[in-house]
Amino acid sequence: MNCYTREMELPPNPESFPTEAEVRALFEQLTEGEQFQERQKAEDKEGVYLWSILVKKDDGDVEYLYLRKGDYPEMVTKATEIKAVYYDTEGRIVGGTQVAEMVNGKLEII
Repeated sequence: MNCYTREMELPPNPESFPTEAEVRALFEQLTEGEQFQERQKAEDKEGVYLWSILVKKDDGDVEYLYLRKGDYPEMVTKATEIKAVYYDTEGRIVGGTQVAEMVNGKLEII
């Protein structure tokens, strides 16, 4: 190595993100096997970064929203997580909460 060239090794990315199959498995757990409708899904070279599903219920619907940490055309997210958004029977949002978060490098239901 001379003063004009320098080889750099970048450290490996310490973060890992769930695969599409792992996110689907969490959705299936959260919906307790109920049918769901995919509302929106966005992917890049690293996989799914936004995935929204809707579960229709008699007393109001539930939307589950997977977000992968990062800077994307549609948004910037500071954490990898799944959120639940609750709707009344007229389609108005009545609440929401975080239902899964990264724990020791793995997305887990909380």
